[in-house]
Order: sequence, then C-alpha cells, then structure tokens
Amino acid sequence: MEVDPIHPQHLIYCRVVRLTLIGEVIGVGRPSTAVRPEIAADELIPCRQAAENLADVMRALSNATRIQAVLYLASRDCCAVGVCELARHLQIPSANMSYHLKELWEAGVLAKTRHKNTVSYWIEPACVPLIEFLATRILQR
Repeated sequence: MEVDPIHPQHLIYCRVVRLTLIGEVIGVGRPSTAVRPEIAADELIPCRQAAENLADVMRALSNATRIQAVLYLASRDCCAVGVCELARHLQIPSANMSYHLKELWEAGVLAKTRHKNTVSYWIEPACVPLIEFLATRILQR
C-alpha cells in the first residue's frame, strides 16, 4: 500500500496541528496561527494520512460513553479530571472509564498527566473547537 507523501509544513503527526487541521476541514472556526503553520485553501483537502487521522478521531468519538466523558471534561473549563471522578460521574467501573479515556488520548482528543497512581485527563486545547461544534450543532438537535 502506497502512502501519500506528507509535506513537513503540515506537521500532521503533531496532535495540536493535526486536530487544528481537522477543525478547519469541518469548518469549526479559525485556530490561532501561533498553533499551526499557514495552510493554503487548496491544501485543506487532506492527504491520505490526514484523512486517516480524522477517521481515528471520529472513531474515538463514536461511543456514547466517550462523548459523555468529553462533554464532562469540556464543562470543567480545562481542569484535569481523574479517572475515578469521571467513572463516578458516569456511573461505570474505573477500568472501563480508563479504557475509554485511553482511546480518546490515543486519537489525540485528550491530553493526560500522571502523578503517582493517579492519571488525570483534559481536552487537548486544539480539539476544543471540534468539541464545541459537536455540543452546539449536533447534540442540541
């Protein structure tokens, strides 16, 4: 299988820029230029790798528990929230919550930090426009 070449300017492997590009592809606002390099309008049609990255994000968000977790994190105004707190709030076992959060983290939707035995998650800042789009346009129908 041949992979489309990735121009270094796109920085597709960088989570922040990748999600910023995703936000522009679906039209959820203009991210700051400090976060990403300038991308010409004709380059917004994603190459194969960018399309696969977008599919990973959408796949991660295609679960009701994950959507609830992301919306709960969004309501916390960028505060890091522990797995146990999210599990209590969503009334599911901590092991299940940990699995769902790991899926979101691997897709680039969440960021995390570890302190001893506690892992805390928050929404990746570049993903906030995407979450706002989901919350306002899709979930409020």
